[in-house]
Amino acid sequence: METKSVLPVVSRIFARPKAGNAPEEYEDAAAIGDDRWPLRAAVADGATETSYSRTWAEILTEGVAQAGVSAVERLPTVLPQWQAQWDRDVSEQIEDMPWYGAEKAADGAFATLLGISIYEDNTWKAFSVGDCVLFHLSDDEVESAWPVDDPREFDHRPNLLPSRDGPPVPEPDATEGEWEVGDAFILATDAAAQWLLRTDPAAVLEFDEDRFRLATDSARGTGGLRNDDSTIVLLEMRAPEEGE
Repeated sequence: METKSVLPVVSRIFARPKAGNAPEEYEDAAAIGDDRWPLRAAVADGATETSYSRTWAEILTEGVAQAGVSAVERLPTVLPQWQAQWDRDVSEQIEDMPWYGAEKAADGAFATLLGISIYEDNTWKAFSVGDCVLFHLSDDEVESAWPVDDPREFDHRPNLLPSRDGPPVPEPDATEGEWEVGDAFILATDAAAQWLLRTDPAAVLEFDEDRFRLATDSARGTGGLRNDDSTIVLLEMRAPEEGE
């Protein structure tokens, strides 16, 4: 878990690989931007059946959090830059791979992506490709869950962003709203999002690293949480004097 105070925001990242997998097999990613407005954060879920999907998920989340992608309209502009970065990052490794591994890597990687930008004027914007979910909490109650609000709506064929030029790029979804002091935002990859929709997203407000581990272990044991990489970003909006 990573915890930090950003502007009047307290942020946390919770991440766990699939049970039985080593940490290096984790294929989700999460990132939170620098200490300035607008605050940006993102989560991504790399497709397991593709090569170097974790690298792609990391490039996507860092791109949203650090490269200033506030509006969904900018995504077509920056996506080729991110694809070129992925190609550079994996090119040397591909050269050392057996032919069948290199052939699979040549097809590229794919990932879902959810990004949010929170502004000083108490507005926010978000965009999504795939089935990561943004929860907006007010007074510890779910104000909205987007773009999926029903745990039965998840399937195994979400829209995915490709790491290579060629495959079609899905049209991102976009939404926006307003926030108040005391609100919280939760960004979750699909397995964690489905679990939270089945239970209580506000429970994340009480998580620390141990509570997150115990809660996910219990939920996986009972079948409430699919055994998949699970990633949550929590952003709590505080009054300026509390966040400084």
